[in-house]
Amino acid sequence: MLQKKFNNSNSSDFTGFMKREVVENVGINPDLTFIFAGVEPETINAWDDEARSYTDQVVGYRYPVMQDTTDENGNSFQQNPVLVRVDGDPLNLNFGDKVQFTTLLGYRNKRYQYSFQARSIKKAK
Repeated sequence: MLQKKFNNSNSSDFTGFMKREVVENVGINPDLTFIFAGVEPETINAWDDEARSYTDQVVGYRYPVMQDTTDENGNSFQQNPVLVRVDGDPLNLNFGDKVQFTTLLGYRNKRYQYSFQARSIKKAK
């Protein structure tokens, strides 16, 4: 019988398959601040394997964020927003607020679809 490689109910340990290099290869600097680009964070509900459906229990939030970057020629541009998952309680943010993530990691599948997750989020000064 096949066993699951990842237990979704214990999603706090995501560091095994997500890497910092993936975030950097996309052009995101995880050490810099991000701009919140949404109205409110998107909720992530828990998955029930037996019922094969989502439950009402909220396990985390996805934050749409973008970053101002400068290329090697000094040209400044904003990247498209990305969704970053953070488990735990939501942070009250307004559009345009600056935020920082701790332990921002990413994953790329074979179809070049990216997922990003961080341990925590906080407002930047």
